[in-house]
Amino acid sequence: MGEGNEQTAARATADREKAVQDVSGMLQLGIEQFQAGRLAEAKAAITSVLAAEPRHPRALHLMGLIAYEQGDDAAAAELMQDAIRTKPDYAAALSNLGLVMQRQGRLAEGVASFRQALVIDPALADVHNNLGAALLDQGNVAEAESCFRHALTLQPDHARACFNLGNALRLQGKGDEAIARYRQAVALSPDYLEAYGNLGNVLLDMGRPEEAVATYRHAIALAPEWPDLHNALALALKSLGRLDEAVEGFRNAIALDPGHAEAHNNLGTVLKLQGRIDDAIAAYRRALELEPELAAAHANLGNALNEQGRLEEAEAHCRDALRLEPGNAQTHKSLGNILKDQGRREEAITCYRQALSLQPDLVDA
Repeated sequence: MGEGNEQTAARATADREKAVQDVSGMLQLGIEQFQAGRLAEAKAAITSVLAAEPRHPRALHLMGLIAYEQGDDAAAAELMQDAIRTKPDYAAALSNLGLVMQRQGRLAEGVASFRQALVIDPALADVHNNLGAALLDQGNVAEAESCFRHALTLQPDHARACFNLGNALRLQGKGDEAIARYRQAVALSPDYLEAYGNLGNVLLDMGRPEEAVATYRHAIALAPEWPDLHNALALALKSLGRLDEAVEGFRNAIALDPGHAEAHNNLGTVLKLQGRIDDAIAAYRRALELEPELAAAHANLGNALNEQGRLEEAEAHCRDALRLEPGNAQTHKSLGNILKDQGRREEAITCYRQALSLQPDLVDA
């Protein structure tokens, strides 16, 4: 080879090495910007990488993550699938594709993607946790529990897996075990608000309202602007008969979120217990303005109207409640009471029979 050809080859090699360094540097910059939450800057850097190497799997994957963070699930899925087509054993891309599918409600596809990632790398605790969450959304509680336990075997300090395991246990009626897992989650992550909320909920379910109140108050101290926590605290206070405090709690939730239909409905139930029937009716009506398909508000409004002797309106709302929740024994009983008061004895008996078939121990049906 002549001297000129050697110089040309050397320059070409140097150019290739520089191009590789430039791509690597821009990719690293994109990763750093993404991790810092600077999505526009990250996207600009990764766009440069893809201009040089359109099939670069890590760049495609990262661009998909950017789209996911920006709420563009369709673009995220397409980019992650492109990354996987380029690198079929890309476990991280398969796992994140599963998250995109899960958020889109495409649970079967999400589960398949998580499973494929675990075939490639069975030691990924996050993926076992994500698979469990998707299975839980599908109603496959037992397998979900197994996934969360596997995640915790791989990573005992995985707070999210502790929380999710608590959810799976609660769904199976294993309240004490659920409490233990929620407590473990908040011990690992002391500002884990969802875990505090669910811990309070299961304590309330298990008839331990004082502990629930303490848990909700602790969570509210961490996040005073979260209306659901105020609503949950008020429910616990109601169960203790502390009605004035419960009213205050529901009003706090509504002040933070005026569109919180459940809090308006719950406020109505306490106002009714206090004998403030007109105020209760107003609260139920407001709940239904916000969420017309809220079955509990229809049932509660029906009962309140019945107490005022407004039987036709009461019947209409109870029937709306049963249209939305046909398996609610208490509402069948309430409708029976309204029909009985209207002198429609046979129809009332039919309602009472239906109530008892759904809940044989229902009192006075």
